[in-house]
Amino acid sequence: MNNTDPVISVIIPCYNKEYFIEETLKSVLNQTYIKAILEIIVIDDGSKDNTAQIVKRMAADHPAIYYIYQENGGVSAARNTGINMCSAPFIAFLDGDDLWEPDKIEIHCNYINLYPEAGLFYTNFYRFLYQQNKIIPVKVIPYQHNEQNLLFKFVAKGAPVIPSTVLIKKECFDKVGLFDTSLKHGGEDIDMWLRIATHYSFQHINDFLIKKRELTDSLGANTFENAKGYKIALDKLQKSIPAIGPYRQKRDALIQYKIGLYFFKNGENSKALTEVNQAFKKDLKLIKAYVLWVAIVFNQLLGLKILDKYLK
Repeated sequence: MNNTDPVISVIIPCYNKEYFIEETLKSVLNQTYIKAILEIIVIDDGSKDNTAQIVKRMAADHPAIYYIYQENGGVSAARNTGINMCSAPFIAFLDGDDLWEPDKIEIHCNYINLYPEAGLFYTNFYRFLYQQNKIIPVKVIPYQHNEQNLLFKFVAKGAPVIPSTVLIKKECFDKVGLFDTSLKHGGEDIDMWLRIATHYSFQHINDFLIKKRELTDSLGANTFENAKGYKIALDKLQKSIPAIGPYRQKRDALIQYKIGLYFFKNGENSKALTEVNQAFKKDLKLIKAYVLWVAIVFNQLLGLKILDKYLK
């Protein structure tokens, strides 16, 4: 490392995270390259629990921590407040219950020095099934700093890019604007990554550098809402860039599949079958849609639960 090393602002949006926020903050304070972090801005989005007391206590011992309270407006509004406040040329996001691995910032700094032209850096991650105390590694689709046609590839395939994994040049937000607070439940994230991809390159970091905390291992409403949010974000982009239309067919098929899987897991076979049929219209080569179709038919006709373990 040298004097040209990046300077980073960390933005932590949180809402009612009294059980997790201290551990989250410690995962930042315990970074091996803590000197790259200028400030840690905690945006309390209207918490009703003891989040404020915990953060203020830690801020008293660590001057880099800033506590900001605002009325509840959602995670996008909280992130936007942090972006407007931060001073560093790079921004790292961390949700109020997720955890960074100790060398996350050090590795990010190395990559920024290697690929200074990239606007967004992101990593693999662990699903942290909190109640089961179980860790599942998730390797995401890698995009490189010199990727050709990044926007169209990202529209077609996604990644996923998890907010707690990213480090972004602040200038990206000057160029593309802030998070869209009208989008909810996953759509706000993909909308931002799509906007950044229209102007900047991405650089994947092939390390597992965060633990994304989950309170259950079941496929729940969040997956359903995320899928709907992705579609809204893609619709929004296509209005300004019609050329993405052909590239989103496969992504739309995957979205329909995920919604169908949500209905199947909740015992709503007819709705699940409708969604799978919509997925086929978008992409006849989506193998997992065929697996889900067979599972639905066997469940409906024979009451048998087969292939369930292959569906995710």
